[in-house]
Parts: sequence; structure tokens; C-alpha cells
Amino acid sequence: MINFRFSKVVYQQLFPFCYFKKGIIALLFPLFFFSCTNKTSEIEKYKGSNTPDQTVKNARIIQSSNGIVQVEVTAPLVLSYEGARRRTEYPKGVFLRFLNPDKTLKATLSAKYAVSNDEKKMMEAQNNVVIIDYRTGDTIYTEKLTWDQQQEKIYTNNLIKCVGRKAITYGDGFESDDRMDYPRIKNQRGTIEWEELDENQQ
Repeated sequence: MINFRFSKVVYQQLFPFCYFKKGIIALLFPLFFFSCTNKTSEIEKYKGSNTPDQTVKNARIIQSSNGIVQVEVTAPLVLSYEGARRRTEYPKGVFLRFLNPDKTLKATLSAKYAVSNDEKKMMEAQNNVVIIDYRTGDTIYTEKLTWDQQQEKIYTNNLIKCVGRKAITYGDGFESDDRMDYPRIKNQRGTIEWEELDENQQ
């Protein structure tokens, strides 16, 4: 009978899934193999909840009516999910441009994150939401805003801060049609006014 004796180094070369402790060799390969035999349903469940079905970088989406562009949506990253989890996420933020019929800029809306319910056609913008109205010069700040495309309106019930040319106004919400033609701050309060100084007075 031939007795083979291998050194620790040789064992590690022949059996890379082994480890040594007080002269005892423990085989890790069965544990490794078992850990890789997850059920297909569990894998699909994990994949379904975390992996998008489509990824688009530097996306540009156009909403038009009768060939006239009304809203232009751009985002550095768009993630689309299908099935029961159907939704579209904008994890790196979203930027909307509202245009006049002559293609001049009417207003903009930006947010650091947004998610869209594709079935209900509703987008919810969150985190540092900023609306700039180029006709009035007002800039509106809030933390959450909803765009309901079916009802053609944009609204929020969150606290609003509106910085204008001559005043700062606070409100308990905001609403407008989704073309930003008729924006309105709800329950306006706490207005702080000031007078603009001419260049010669500064």
C-alpha cells in the first residue's frame, strides 16, 4: 500500500476549495456548489425586482400635438421595467422644457429623481424640484410634484416657495395645466416684498 503525503501547499494547489485548520482538511466545494443551486424562481424574483428590462442613456422624449412640440423631456439615464412592475425611472434626474408654438421657451422643470407610472400615465418628480417660468420670471421650489398626463395637469400639495422679481411667496401647493399656460400657487401666504434697484442705485 502506497501512502501519499502532501504538504499544505500541494493540497492547496490540488484542491483550491480546501482550507486547513489544525491538520484537518475541510472541503468547501460542496458548500460552494450548494450555494449556486438556487431555485430558478428565486433568481427570477431577484432579477425582476432589481434589473430593468431596458436602459437608455442620454434620453430625449418629445410630446407634441398636431405636429407642434409642447414638452421636451431629457434625462441622463432612463430605466424601464415591464410586467407587473411596469414603470419608468429617472434615477439621475429629469429635465422638462415647455415650449410655445413658436418653439420659444415657456418654462422648465427639473428634479433630481423621477418615476413614471406608465399605465396611469403619471410622473412623480422628487428631490429639489425647480420650476422656472420665463414669462413671469418666477422660480418655484418644492420637494415633490406630479404630472398627470391623462388629466393634463401638474400639481403638488407640498410646501411651495416662489421667488419672483419683487417678492418671495410661500404657498401650500401648486397646480397648472401640463403646458404651463396657467400656473397657480395655492393658499399663498408669507409674502416678502422688496424693490428692485436700478443699476445707478447699486
